[in-house]
This record gives sequence, structure tokens and C-alpha cells, in this order.
Amino acid sequence: MSELSISNSSDLKAIEEQENLIKTMPDLQEPNQIEQEITKVIQAGLDPQTMLSRLASKLGENFQVDICAIVADFNSQKVAGFWYSKTAETPRENLNTIFFQSILPKVSIDIEFSAIADLKTANNNSDLNLPKEIPLRALLKIPTQFQSNINGAILLGQLSPHNWTEEEKKSLKNISDAIAVAISIVQLQQQNQTGNRYQTLLKDLGAAIRYNVEIDSLRQKALEGTAKTLEADRATILMLKYKSPPIGSLSEQQFSQIEATEVCQWLKEADSFSNLKQKPFILTQSQLCSQAFQNAPQPLAIANTSNWPADIILDRNRQADSAFLIVPLMGSITTDEKTGVVLGFLVLQQNCSSDKGYLRDRIWKSDEIELASWVSTQLSTAILQDQALNKVQSIVDRRTAQLKWSLEVQAKLSEGMRQHIEQLKELNQLKDKFVETISHNLKTPLTTMRMAIEMLRQYGDYPDRRERYIDFLDKAWTQENILIQDLLTLQELESNRYSFSPQELDIKAIIKDLAANFAEQQAKEQLGADKTVSLKVDYTLNPKLKKTADSAFKIYTDPKSIKQIFSELLTNAAKYSEPNTTVDLNISQVSSPQGNQIIFKVTNYGVGISEEERIHIFDKFRRGEKATTKKEVPGLGVGLTLVKYLVEHISGTIEVLSSSSSDPDIFINTFTVVLPQKPLQQQ
Repeated sequence: MSELSISNSSDLKAIEEQENLIKTMPDLQEPNQIEQEITKVIQAGLDPQTMLSRLASKLGENFQVDICAIVADFNSQKVAGFWYSKTAETPRENLNTIFFQSILPKVSIDIEFSAIADLKTANNNSDLNLPKEIPLRALLKIPTQFQSNINGAILLGQLSPHNWTEEEKKSLKNISDAIAVAISIVQLQQQNQTGNRYQTLLKDLGAAIRYNVEIDSLRQKALEGTAKTLEADRATILMLKYKSPPIGSLSEQQFSQIEATEVCQWLKEADSFSNLKQKPFILTQSQLCSQAFQNAPQPLAIANTSNWPADIILDRNRQADSAFLIVPLMGSITTDEKTGVVLGFLVLQQNCSSDKGYLRDRIWKSDEIELASWVSTQLSTAILQDQALNKVQSIVDRRTAQLKWSLEVQAKLSEGMRQHIEQLKELNQLKDKFVETISHNLKTPLTTMRMAIEMLRQYGDYPDRRERYIDFLDKAWTQENILIQDLLTLQELESNRYSFSPQELDIKAIIKDLAANFAEQQAKEQLGADKTVSLKVDYTLNPKLKKTADSAFKIYTDPKSIKQIFSELLTNAAKYSEPNTTVDLNISQVSSPQGNQIIFKVTNYGVGISEEERIHIFDKFRRGEKATTKKEVPGLGVGLTLVKYLVEHISGTIEVLSSSSSDPDIFINTFTVVLPQKPLQQQ
């Protein structure tokens, strides 16, 4: 259903029909006063309730009764005008309540003509079945008929017994035709008002859907508008959740696993809309929902649930005696039989019980069902669109997250690639420097040896020259051998093939031999009688350890490693020392939580070490810039790398510090080596 059969010209048609009805009123040759007054009331264009009440007062006063009511039948719903005499002993508010709550629901609109003198003694008062507290005693009821159709009734009542005369009956019969026209006008007005409400609802929902109103706001408009238009007491939306995708016909097990959740509601008593957080229930717990599901896509209309068994929907609504209109919210078509998926239900509820305990059925008319179905269709479309948008948004969010992650990865890869390129550049520079350095340091001794050999061939017969050239050969060979041995040792350390043989050693004895070698080496490389580098060895005892000088400086370690460590450190210190300076070697013993340790400090005075150089000083083939610019210092730049490897292999640590001295051209450089005096298990 795409739209309701309500035209925009309904107001004009209603006015024309009303004018035609007025023209068809009985043309009495001698109209009396009451008929003229009825005509004036009808022509006044009053609202339905006011018109019927005015007419009731005219009839009541004319017939001099205590109570008068005019009841109009509008699609099985009653609209009434009520009047009561000012002389009535019962309070007016009580009479008004009694009529609308106790009498009106029981008034039957049929062809029966009733004239009861005393309701308490009459045998034909079963149509009202009034309780004892109702003061009405006499009743005259006549149906109103327009164009051969019963459209209402007129009731005259007395609070005391009264014998209705034939003249009263005849007069009421004559006036009933005019009242029938008035009731027809009321029916047209009611129909017109209902049509206007329908049009307003359709217009509001159509605009909301057109402008993509958020789904919660759309549900609010749909619930509130439909409930108010159809005069329901409560409206709610139930959404269904399937255990497995609803493809084809559902099995009994699949049907028993469907969950229903009440997501929002509108209440007439509070005139408010609210989103709910109700716990879901199994669809089969509600006979109403189960029948509505089986009846889908057709709506389920129930006039009264007073005879229904206990139901979870009735329990939640707290009103068992209710009329229900349950319209399914249908999803996409899933099978060849064109059976759609039930997304949920639009539920309208109306109370069927009065304050006095009387029940009345609520008949859901075809146009009401048609309107609710239209709302359900539009709401279903909006829900499907919202679900589709949420899925699309979910996909977009997921793809956005993936793209963001991909960009981050690419950025990291780019950064990693940049760093890798920088490292490659740095390694390439190191390689070039290494090739240059190793070429220079390997070729220089070879050149010296070749020159010495040539000189021996020419001047070998001269003893003094022969001895001198043999010293050149020995020195060049020693230098070449040290370079090769350093490279081989480095390769063994990096491949974990360097052999260790720890044993107890006397530090003093080792240092004594190293000092002698240092002095001999410096003697060979002296720059002149007054330009040598000397070595000063100092031992510091720790008085807290209470050991003798001989036992204090015993160490358990690998002799080959410790000799090479300090040989390299002393040689390195001498290389970068200024002439006529001293290399200080201080040896001390300390106690720590890890056990007794021996600290070696090798200090020289010469070329300084910058912070950047200090960070990379133990890297392979790295040599300080000052070492290669201020003066020519032989070496490959692997000595300190070997020292660090060897120190770490014998469980020690090494660090270097460089500070300025009083002479701005001379810096104090100190290498500190800390070695455990004994293995942990022996301390």
C-alpha cells in the first residue's frame, strides 16, 4: 500500500454534504418551536460534542425530563451529547460520570424502541443492566434513522418512575428525523477530523523520511502520530533477532530461538516517548507475537484480550483487558513465495475496561488498519535504510582503519627505509674508510720491508747498515703481524670461536710484564731523547677488605684475554698521548653486592674525545677524526673493539671519559675496566 484513499478535497466535500443534509431536513408544514431550534443548532457549525450537547439540552428542556442524551454511532465508536436537569437531586458531576462511564458503553444502537416506566421493576432492562447505585428509574429510547440506516439513538430519562405517554413517544419520534440529520452531520465532521489526522500523520512521516530524519526521531513520530490518530493508549515497537539468517521457511527450532526486544514506546497517560532497555524475550513466550508472526505480512487485529491466556506482552503492558493492533515490520523478500523477513512489530494497544469494571470491544476499522499498515511500511523502509547505512558506515570505518594502518605501515617502512639508507650510507663510508685505512696500514709495512730488502742487497756487506735494515724489517713485520692478528681475533670473537681458559692470575705479575713491553716498545718508537711517553703504575688497597698486597690483586680470569685487553689499552693510550707525558695505570679493589671487583683505570694526556666519537669509540673500524688529522697514527680501528669484546667475554665492563685540562690543547682521557675478582660461585 503506497498511500491512503484520502483526497485533499475532503474538507470541501464534507461541507457540501453537510449543506445537503441540512436541506433534506423534514419540511414540516407547521414547524413547532423545538424543530426550529434544532435547525438553528445544526446550522451554527459547532463541533460534534458541543452540537450534540446543545441538542440534548433542547430536547431535555422541551420534554421536561431529568436526563437527555443523544448518542451517535461513528464506526462502532460512540460520540454523545449529555444533558441533565438543574433540579436533579444527584450531584451533576456524579451524573456526568455515571453516564459516560456506566451508561454510554451499554447503549445499543439498534432498531429497538424502549419505553420503561421503572427500571427497577421492569423485565426488559437487560440492555443496560444498571447497578443499584445508578439513580436512573425511567427510560425512553428511540433509534435515529437517516437514509434507511440506524445512525444513533435518543435517550430520555427520569430519576423517578414515569409512565411515558403516547404523545411523548410520538413527539420524540417526529423529532428523531431532525436529530438523525444532525447525527449524520456529526459523523461527517468526525470522518473529516479523522481524515485530517490521517493526512497530517502521512505528511509528517513522509517529510521525515524524505529528509532522512534520524531513526530514533522517526520512530518517535511514527509511534506518537499513529497512537494519537487512532486514539490508542499505548504504542510500542518490537524488534526481532534471529539466531540464524531467516532464509526460506523457518524450522520449529529456528522459530523457538527468535528473540523479541521492546525498543521504544509511547504512553498516552504521560504523553511521552521513550527508548527502552528491556531484556529480550523469546517470541514463543507471547501468543500475541507468535500469532502476529504467523499472520505476517497481514496485520493482527484483536478487539479484546480478556479471554486470552497469560502473555508476556500483556504482563509488560499491565493491562490484560486490551485491544491490540499488531502490524509487522517487513524486510526484504527472501524466497520464491515472496514471503518477507519480519523485522519486528508496530504494536497499538487500547484499554477495554472502564473505571466501573465494564468491558467493551475495540473494533479496529479497515481504514485504521490501512493507516497502521502504511506507517509500518514506511517505518520498515526507514529501518532497512538505517541498517544499510550502518553497514556501509561500518565498512567505511573498517576500510578507513585499514587505510590508516596501511599508511602508518608505509610511513614506518619509509622511515625504516630512510634509516636503512642512512645506515647503508654510513656503512659505505665506513667501508671506504676501512679500505683506505687497511690499504694504508698493510701497504706501509710492506713498503718498508721491500725498501729494507733492497737496501740489504745493495749494502749488505756493511755491518752497521745491515743491522739497521734488519731492524726495519723486524719492525715492519711486527706491525703487519699485529694488524693481521687483530683481524683474526676479532673474527673469532664475533663467531664465538675464541677459546677461554680461566685461571687464577697475579695482576701485579701481568702488569709488570706489560709495563716492560710498554717501555721497550716506546724505546723503539721514541721521538727523541726528550720526547718519550712513560708509564706509571699505581696500586690502591681497600682497607675494608683486610687483605695483603699480594692476595688483594689476585684474579680468576682468562690470561690471554686480560693481557690483550691491557696491551691494547696501553698501546692506544701511547698512540694518542702528547710527547713527554705519562700514561697512568691505576689498579684498585672494591667490594660490591656482586662480589669483590678490581678496577683498572688507564689515563693518557693528549688528543680529546668528543661526545659523538665517545659513543662510537668501540665500533669496528671507527677512528677519531683528530687521530687522523692531528698526526699520523697507525692502526685499523679494531683495537678498542677487541677490548670491549674481550672485557664482556670475561664478565667485565668498560667505559671511557674525556675531560679538559689546564692546557686547552691537552685532554685527560680515561678508560675504566671493571672485572670480577673471582667467579660468583667462588666469592
